[in-house]
Amino acid sequence: MTPDAAASRAPMRPRAAALGLVAFAAVLATAPTQPAAGAGEGACRALWPDTAVSGIGLGDADSARRILGNDYRYFGHEPQTDYPWAHFMSRDGKQMLSLRHHAGDLAHSHMELSVRSAGTSTVEQSLVTDAFVTDRGIRLGVSQRFVRARIGACARTAPTGTGAETIRYEITQARSPLLARHRMPRYYATYEFQHGRLVRFQFGFDPV
Repeated sequence: MTPDAAASRAPMRPRAAALGLVAFAAVLATAPTQPAAGAGEGACRALWPDTAVSGIGLGDADSARRILGNDYRYFGHEPQTDYPWAHFMSRDGKQMLSLRHHAGDLAHSHMELSVRSAGTSTVEQSLVTDAFVTDRGIRLGVSQRFVRARIGACARTAPTGTGAETIRYEITQARSPLLARHRMPRYYATYEFQHGRLVRFQFGFDPV
């Protein structure tokens, strides 16, 4: 059971935020991709995956409670959804962190994490930080070269518009310690760039 999973009273523009997340996922799932130069299955096994943002770890309910407390809210932008998102603004209101709870998981556990520029969206929930940073040191504004150096060279690329490009990583190996620890079949991570700079990223486990 999720904490206050059906709450949607925060003064934000939830539909815009939700549609943005849905559109982002759709582009990543359907865009044609090509392997990065020199990439191969061996390189993907050496992937150093992002697994946390600002101290909140994937599937780590204790870290979520420590950073967020117990009475934050999920937003009911998808009627009857079993996979709600909780949104948090950065202290300066320029970035948005979204955490997705999967049906059947422990309360406060989140299996997908997303960070993007807030744009015109506003949420009453916020965290005391001006930048959401992953455990691999990735934040909005860094270069694609920086991301590849931190995560690995096995990314697949998908042009998504003028000056835009998305790179995607996956882990599907049955012997992966990360997948075994969370009992999930696949990990993914996507990083969206505009004119070479990171404007959005999302990673975690596909719902099963």
